[in-house]
Amino acid sequence: MTEITGYHIRVLRILWHDNHSGRFIRSRITEDGVKESLAAFYWIMERMEDADLVSGWYETENVQGNAIITRWYRATIKGLLALKENTRCQN
Repeated sequence: MTEITGYHIRVLRILWHDNHSGRFIRSRITEDGVKESLAAFYWIMERMEDADLVSGWYETENVQGNAIITRWYRATIKGLLALKENTRCQN
């Protein structure tokens, strides 16, 4: 099983029931008092993708004639199992 950190746990809990944009995930983590630069956040998310804890994709939205590209994420089965295992170990 992949070792997960407290940061990974926060991300996976946010993604437990739904897919979310990177912007949304980062804002929720910031609300918890965790401060990461934008670059550090996306670096961590990339490492989580490499570990198959999350999967990500881009969506393009047209806003007033401008293409806005947003990164979206979902928890993978492996990520949800790692979260479940971590939660079980803490109880």
